[in-house]
Amino acid sequence: KGGKLPYFGKGEMVPEFENAVLALDDYGLSDIVETTYGYHLILRLPLDTEAVMGYNDDIMMVKVKFVKGQEGSLHSHPHSQCTYVASGKFEFRIGDVVKIVQAGDALYKQPGIEHGCVCLEDGLLIDCFSPMRDTFIK
Repeated sequence: KGGKLPYFGKGEMVPEFENAVLALDDYGLSDIVETTYGYHLILRLPLDTEAVMGYNDDIMMVKVKFVKGQEGSLHSHPHSQCTYVASGKFEFRIGDVVKIVQAGDALYKQPGIEHGCVCLEDGLLIDCFSPMRDTFIK
């Protein structure tokens, strides 16, 4: 595969390698990293995890793929958000509430509330935002 690795979650690689990858921004190039497996030069490519399914000024639908161990970091935004769990299993934090959800479950996040998740089993989320989030439009 020319050294290209599949997506991996936390704890699946040796710490030296994992820490080097996590320290990089998308398209970032590491210094030489030494692990028990040898020497590595790491180019971090972005996860192709988000796809806008449709939108107008009032609403947007986005599908987001996750792999086990991947995190959706804590954040907030001024949009109403509904999330449908199409597949997989996730631990969500919404404000001070922590919930475990799986395929078929749905969640609501009110505007301005801090929220995030950890993927417990590879999965797919469908998010709807109102109004649309222009940060997803490249």
